[in-house]
Order: sequence, then C-alpha cells, then structure tokens
Amino acid sequence: MRRVRNLLVIGIFLMASACADTGQVKSLPDNPENRTAAAERYLKAMPPKDMLQSLATRVSPNLPEKDRKAFVEVMQSADLEKAADRITREGLVKNFTVGELNAMTAFYGSPEGQSASKKFGPYMMGVMPQIQQEVKKAMDEKQKQSGAQGPPETKGKPEAAAPKAPAAPKAAPPAAKPAAPLVAPKAPATPQAAPAPKEPAAPKAPVAPTAPPAPQAPKEAPSK
Repeated sequence: MRRVRNLLVIGIFLMASACADTGQVKSLPDNPENRTAAAERYLKAMPPKDMLQSLATRVSPNLPEKDRKAFVEVMQSADLEKAADRITREGLVKNFTVGELNAMTAFYGSPEGQSASKKFGPYMMGVMPQIQQEVKKAMDEKQKQSGAQGPPETKGKPEAAAPKAPAAPKAAPPAAKPAAPLVAPKAPATPQAAPAPKEPAAPKAPVAPTAPPAPQAPKEAPSK
C-alpha cells in the first residue's frame, strides 16, 4: 500500500508538470474561490473513482491471493471514493493556480488526454522500479568511494580555532540546605525519681543530771 501511495503522489506531480501551460492562463483572479471552481471542472474530467478502479486493476494481481478480494472491495467502496474526492479537491486548490487547473482540465477533457491518462499508470509502474534501482546503484557507489578515500588529511599548520561564544551565565545555585548534624542528638535522660524522705531519727534519751559535788569542810586558818 505504501508503494501505491508513493506512485499516486509522483503521478499527480508529473501530470501537473506536464500539463500546466502558462500560455493558457486565463484572466480570472487566482483566489481560493476560482481555484475551487476550476478544481471542480478538473474532477469532472478526471474523477477520482476512475483512478481508484485503475489502481485496483493493476495492483490486485501483485497481492497475495487471500488479500485480493478485500483490496478490490475497499478500492470500490463509496466511503473511499468520497474521501479521495475530498482529498484530491483540497490538494488541487492548495497547489495549483486557476490557469494550471484550467490547462489540465482542457488536456484531460480531450480525447488525447483521456487516452494518455489510461496509459499513465502502466508508464509509472514500468519507470519507477528502474529509477529506484539507478538511485540505489549510485548511492552504493558513492558510499564505496567515500570508504576508499578515508577521512581527508589536514595539511600545513592547523588553523586557529574560532573564538568560542561566551558561555551563557549560569543560574544562581539554589540555597544550600543546612547540613544535618553528624551525631544524632541524644534523647533527654529520663528524670530520676525523687529520693524517698528519710524517717526522722528517734530522739535520744535525756542525759540524767549529775549530782553536785559534796561541799568540803572549810580549812582551818593557820595559827599565828
């Protein structure tokens, strides 16, 4: 299906290039309204339905047998025809001028144009694979030459390096968070219970008073 889509795109591009004739540009202003009217005339000369049926006829034999019937049914469905008509009209109005659309309509509306349009599909199917092979061959040769030559050598003194553009100022660093303490704080010690009050000491027994000493007899006075 991708190959079919690519062929459609290339085919429309080549048809536009071959059929646009600047000498046939009409005096109508080139605006969206006139382009839409010219696109409608072109779609009557080249209905998308005919293009879908032509593709189904050419492509279905190249598909696996189990997919052919479903492919043909899809290509002939009314929903696909309506979508193709809308997409084609939008593409015509977007890409071609009024004069180009009128030139294409004049060509494909003629007997020669109708006959050429039927031959264009087989023409593209035969040309494109050969062009793709030539492109692949040229790319392989280009890569081979690049690998044989190797990287180019620098001769003479090395050129001075171009001055570097000043670096953009860096954003201010975010404020540093306070560092966590290395030693985790100790949990407060559990308060000790208050000491139990001591019982008062028993009062000592009073000391018994000692008896006063007995009076001594007076000494006799010495004789003269």
